[in-house]
Amino acid sequence: MGSLDGEQKQLIKKLVNFRMKEGKRTRVRAIVYQTFHRPARTERDVIKLMVDAIENIKPICEVEKVGVAGTIYDVPGIVARDRQQTLAIRWILEAAFKRRISYRISLEKCSFAEILDAYRKRGIARKKRENLHGLASTNRSFAHFRWWTPPFAKMCFYIVSFSAQVVESLKGFGQEYRRQVVPEVVHAHLEELLLSKLLGTGARHLAMNSVTGSLSLCLVL
Repeated sequence: MGSLDGEQKQLIKKLVNFRMKEGKRTRVRAIVYQTFHRPARTERDVIKLMVDAIENIKPICEVEKVGVAGTIYDVPGIVARDRQQTLAIRWILEAAFKRRISYRISLEKCSFAEILDAYRKRGIARKKRENLHGLASTNRSFAHFRWWTPPFAKMCFYIVSFSAQVVESLKGFGQEYRRQVVPEVVHAHLEELLLSKLLGTGARHLAMNSVTGSLSLCLVL
């Protein structure tokens, strides 16, 4: 598959790596290529079919179990682009292995059938996506608990610590000056995180809201 672009090659590589758990790399790569050459006449058609199939399986949101005050909640959240692709490939391959056990046919035939089902927006993998979206929708009232997930809490702690450092460095200046400068510095730092893709837009707004109280407290000290 020499005429593929970078993103398509990465997709093939990811698919091969997923199957490494089941056998040797050479064997796995052969199965993948045989699978892709079943449903279409040209390489371009094969890749398009695969990309469209994965696109139809990608979940937009997922849920994460979060403990708040002794109660466990299924908290919905947006899925990052890379994880969307990872979950879609995983579900398609899991469905293919299940089909092989049930029907006792070759893995490439099962993979072809699952990819074709995904392309047509049906099948086991598509059902998993719909179930996950349904669960996220049912628990949407708990979305505000996203605050308590470890990565987000860790990020907010970092921002509060950074804010405190800025306040400390300006202790020699007047209170009014600090009230004006500190929020500007923190906002600028958040913009840098946003541009470097370390912090999403929604998370940035929530983070700024979370540090407002801390800033107010620090500024009067």
